[in-house]
Amino acid sequence: MGPLTHGLAVLGLLAGYIVAKLAKSELKLGEKYFILLQNLLAAGILGTIIWNYNHWASALAILFFLILWKFSFKHQIIPMSVVLGVLSTYFSIDVLIFLYFIPTGTLYQENWKTLLLSAALYLIALAIGTIF
Repeated sequence: MGPLTHGLAVLGLLAGYIVAKLAKSELKLGEKYFILLQNLLAAGILGTIIWNYNHWASALAILFFLILWKFSFKHQIIPMSVVLGVLSTYFSIDVLIFLYFIPTGTLYQENWKTLLLSAALYLIALAIGTIF
């Protein structure tokens, strides 16, 4: 896929933000399901990377996912966006990233600055991954 499709995956954050703003009353009830969906999609991304194991990026991705899983960050979306931006250039996981960003955007809808920062970092990591 081309660089444009890699970049469009970040629109999942916007879609999640819109979902959160349209369905404010259901957010508290559905929060545990959004977290479950986010974890399942992260597992799907990791599974796809393992399935397509072809070079060092797979081993690096597994290492980053284990670090993110083991250590809790205040805003886990920020390092995850950087990792997904780099990996998107090596693997065809754009649809999974888009789907991963929807519940993420919904969960972080109150902290829109973090959403903007993670979108910018995803695009910067994507550009760096494309260059190398």
